[in-house]
Amino acid sequence: MNIDKLPKVGDFHLMPCASDVCQECGVDHAPKTPHNQQSMYYKYKFYSQHDRWPTWADAMEHCTDDVKQRWIEGLKMHGVEVDL
Repeated sequence: MNIDKLPKVGDFHLMPCASDVCQECGVDHAPKTPHNQQSMYYKYKFYSQHDRWPTWADAMEHCTDDVKQRWIEGLKMHGVEVDL
């Protein structure tokens, strides 16, 4: 494994996640649903690429408008506001 090809955050490198889960967030989810914004793997991988922490809007960027709307409504029921 070439450590220089791994995402780097600060002074450490993020090790790859398991091969049988989403390679963006490290969680097993349907491809059409959002990445797990709460996943430590997703947070650090995203930070290494964008130099900021991910939001729920980032996690659902690849989703259809219908899926986004359902997730926004569900998150709102739990007190989480999503700004698209």
